[in-house]
Amino acid sequence: MPPKRDASTAREPAATKRQRALAPANPGPLLSEAPAVTEAQPPQTPDEQPRVSPASAGTLSNSDNGDIDQNTRSSATTQTAETPPLPVKDTCENDISQKMSAVPTNTQPPPNPPSNSIVPTAITNLIDEESVRSYPPQLLSRLRKLSTFTNAQANTYALGLLPTTLAWGKPDPYKDRSKQLCDPLTNQPVTVWVPGHVTNVWFMKNGIPDHQCSTTILPLSRAVGRYAAELMSRSCTPTLPITDIESSLIRAMRWQTPKQGGEPTLFNSTFDARELLQAKSAMEKYDPTDLSKRDLLLLECRIICYRQKDNNGRWTLFRAQFELQAIHLLHKASNPSDAGNSDHAAEISGLAI
Repeated sequence: MPPKRDASTAREPAATKRQRALAPANPGPLLSEAPAVTEAQPPQTPDEQPRVSPASAGTLSNSDNGDIDQNTRSSATTQTAETPPLPVKDTCENDISQKMSAVPTNTQPPPNPPSNSIVPTAITNLIDEESVRSYPPQLLSRLRKLSTFTNAQANTYALGLLPTTLAWGKPDPYKDRSKQLCDPLTNQPVTVWVPGHVTNVWFMKNGIPDHQCSTTILPLSRAVGRYAAELMSRSCTPTLPITDIESSLIRAMRWQTPKQGGEPTLFNSTFDARELLQAKSAMEKYDPTDLSKRDLLLLECRIICYRQKDNNGRWTLFRAQFELQAIHLLHKASNPSDAGNSDHAAEISGLAI
């Protein structure tokens, strides 16, 4: 007779068919073996990233047996590997960038091309011999140098030798050059030298400085006069026929009234250059009211444009003129009385009727 089984070793009852049918074919891991579910953390900024101290880093790389448990390696990888934070979109900066990109960066027209230049082609006949034949050789030498003077660095040229690349300047918040003829690369106004003989001056009215002053000269050659007339014609909008412009005389004007208003003051940039033309600070001043006809001058001018009303009363026309900057006296006329300044009738010597 076989021995009786102990109760502790009793065999478990066999599963019923229903239980076997409901049991899964490949049961998953036990709850204790399932990986821990960690709560989702918000992305961290670089300043908030976890840092590993040097001591712990040394411990990991210099263990006694050189081996790291696989579970430890996996958990370490899981703890340190994090998704880098996404960059925060700066909506304010983007809005500013979009607004700036909508503003045109170049609102000014390009400089006038040489084919449509305001300035005529340079000329060579700058002095007619009959206009200077009475002058001594030293003065003639000075006149030739002044009539052919060019200095690109100083942006100064004798009339007749202006660069054809000159154009009206660009507007500026502090110095508006749009109504001055300028070098398009530097936006600096060009200075023009014009030697010639005085035909008329105007500074005073009723014994006091007038609101405007002007000096009119006869250039040293007819070619320079035609050059000036063509320059003024091209500078007008619409272009004026050359026949409507005085081609034999050149007139430079300037306001004697301050821009801020007030009483006019006498133009004070007239210098005595009969001995030497040099820096203005080194020359003596000359009273402009003492100028007379046939005096030999060097006018220092700029070329400007101004608006004018059309036949309908609208400010649609542009006209150009020489703006007076300085007057240099080169030679005083030997007989100013020949200029015809006298208001008295001509006298007949020896008249006795």
